[in-house]
Amino acid sequence: MRPLRADILTHYFNEMLMNPAANRTSPVITVLVNWHRASDTIECLESLFASDYPDQHVVVVDNGSKDDSISKLTSWARNALVHQRELSTEEKLALVPQRRPVLFASITLSDVHRDLTLPSNDLVIINAKRNHGFAGGVNIGLRYAMHHRNFEYVWVLNNDTTVAPDCLSRMVHRMHGKNRLGMCGARILYYSQPDRVQVLGGARFSPWFGASHLIGSGSHVSETVDANEVERKIDHLAGASMLVSRLFLESVGLMDEGYFLYYEEADWSTRARGRFGFAYADDAIVFHKEGASIGSNDVPDRRSALSAYYLIRSRLRFTRRFYPWALPSVFAYSALVALRDLARGHGRQASAMLAALIGLSPERALGWQADQRT
Repeated sequence: MRPLRADILTHYFNEMLMNPAANRTSPVITVLVNWHRASDTIECLESLFASDYPDQHVVVVDNGSKDDSISKLTSWARNALVHQRELSTEEKLALVPQRRPVLFASITLSDVHRDLTLPSNDLVIINAKRNHGFAGGVNIGLRYAMHHRNFEYVWVLNNDTTVAPDCLSRMVHRMHGKNRLGMCGARILYYSQPDRVQVLGGARFSPWFGASHLIGSGSHVSETVDANEVERKIDHLAGASMLVSRLFLESVGLMDEGYFLYYEEADWSTRARGRFGFAYADDAIVFHKEGASIGSNDVPDRRSALSAYYLIRSRLRFTRRFYPWALPSVFAYSALVALRDLARGHGRQASAMLAALIGLSPERALGWQADQRT
């Protein structure tokens, strides 16, 4: 992580002095979904608990991991497990001392709707028993938050990320700056290449292809960015980091669990169209490992068949719901992508895509891989 520059800090504190609303603390619930990657989740938690934000609680939903993830997470919270990773000099300068051990509670899925008397825990770990998909896992965390917690915002964050200490503060500050904002995105950098941008806030969407184009992808971190211009371009936020207002949740509703993987964030944003605006906090920094748990990747030979299948399945579902007139072109485009992968020797991924195009179930399309869902 990069150390905070003095000019950024000066600007930030001047803004807080000039704008009393910016100095207001809003309770935030951060929701992570874990599946077989406890080490990634722990690294994410360590960065979250190094945050400078004073009123944040974290909910981790474990989607039926079979690798003893819950035990590892609770051990970390008790400080029995210290995540070992070699930090760069810049990261050591940027991080502040962590609050450990962490006050935590471990509950089951059946406890989400019960009237529990819980202490004010920093961390709640929910055992979801099985894989509900990304949207389903997030929704479990959202239902818990709405039933048990007072909050103004929910931060839906991928577990394969780490965040700068002031990331949440800067997103909340941006949300306070304008009226009728429902979601706020961050500057997401590649974890393995922190000088390169993965996405600025969100993406533009092409209905004819059913594909999203990440704003600012591949650009250098030193390039000047106009946050207002980015906001005008955003059709949907990037799912790796979405700060969502409570009013948005109460008006738009939870994520659509029918997607299982992919397009959940596009669906969520599209349903809010005309009711809420999107914000982008250029100085809120997230580092993303990019699809570690399911093998999603922009490089075909690194993409799993599971990822390829759900990419096409969810694309067709999203198109049918919002752009039915574009189905022929989306179908043709997806078929061409599958054939291209086949020609390049990526037979498993191509077969999974074609199976999704003809409507096969994941069990029939992926065989043993479908067992990874449960």
